[in-house]
Amino acid sequence: MQNDASSGVEKTRIQFLDSELDICQTFLNVAEIEADDPERQAQAERNALLSYGTALAWIGTVNSGEELDRLQTKLSRVKDRLERSSV
Repeated sequence: MQNDASSGVEKTRIQFLDSELDICQTFLNVAEIEADDPERQAQAERNALLSYGTALAWIGTVNSGEELDRLQTKLSRVKDRLERSSV
């Protein structure tokens, strides 16, 4: 029974990180769309950075090697986009 509970927790962590990284990508997309409004663009970029920081803090809790690799690739793509933005 403990194994079922821990696998459920792992699944939840993975779903959370997937969602957080998707949210980060969405904020970066909004920042691109709002290029003509520097204030809104900056806010979207700050939100993306906050989401990235949250994902970075939680990624070390994933135990599944295959999922961790996939999430780290996704995290790396977000990091690249953040570095290219004006954040």
